[in-house]
Amino acid sequence: MNMDISKNIAKIIADACETDLKSMNSSMAIKEFIKDSLSFVQVIVEIEEKFQIEFENEDFISDRFKTISDLENRVMELMKI
Repeated sequence: MNMDISKNIAKIIADACETDLKSMNSSMAIKEFIKDSLSFVQVIVEIEEKFQIEFENEDFISDRFKTISDLENRVMELMKI
């Protein structure tokens, strides 16, 4: 796992959800932090901008990612890491 990717994704989620970054880890459920679909889309868009990637339409369904790690893995797939 690329630590920079993990840190950046955690920071984006923490900022969007007004959560303490120190309380997060990759194995935690995304729904613990992202409570609604608008926040989820905001996080996805910010990740796209940060990493200069483009998620597929099916990636915008919040149930697609159960944990923060699932989201990190998808970012790495899209970045071809």
